[in-house]
Amino acid sequence: MKIKKSILSSILSLCLVSAMAIPAFAVPEPVPDKQIDGVGGSASAEVMLTAEASNFNVTVPMYIPVHVNADGTVTCPHPYTTQIYNNSVGAVKVTGIAVNEGAWTLADYNGGSRDELAKEPVNARKLGMELSVTGDSAATTGAGNQTLTHDASKWIVNPHDSLRITTAAIATAVSGEIVEPETAASVVFTIGWNTAH
Repeated sequence: MKIKKSILSSILSLCLVSAMAIPAFAVPEPVPDKQIDGVGGSASAEVMLTAEASNFNVTVPMYIPVHVNADGTVTCPHPYTTQIYNNSVGAVKVTGIAVNEGAWTLADYNGGSRDELAKEPVNARKLGMELSVTGDSAATTGAGNQTLTHDASKWIVNPHDSLRITTAAIATAVSGEIVEPETAASVVFTIGWNTAH
């Protein structure tokens, strides 16, 4: 008899716990009405808006291929291959561009002239870079990790669109062929919403 009471007590406890676990659904509050009395008139109804944060999704290039040719010139990728894709539902912009040194030391892009770099010792492993979009360019200005100066208003990407980036570079000469690509530097893009405020 004691066992039956114990089992029954356990079942009742389980039922009570289960009943308490049922979520209570909120009943929407009634919307207050405004009265228009007499022969007619007007009244305003405020639009009370709520919103969820919009989806933010942007794709940047995994790498930017740069090739130093035997004559000292540098071949960079076509703008169609170096793009930032905006998969978001609103416009985004590149708010910051930084270039960090890797196996090579950064140098002044010097407007694309390699006259100064040509005087450097062979295998000095120095690289100057410029990144451009329509209407704006950002270039390295010397050695060390650096944040490039750019006009963020020109680096805007509309929803479901892309921003094509033109890359240019200058480099010191090398005595031997580099077959396996090495990380000479890295470009860090900081991207955020193109906000009104």
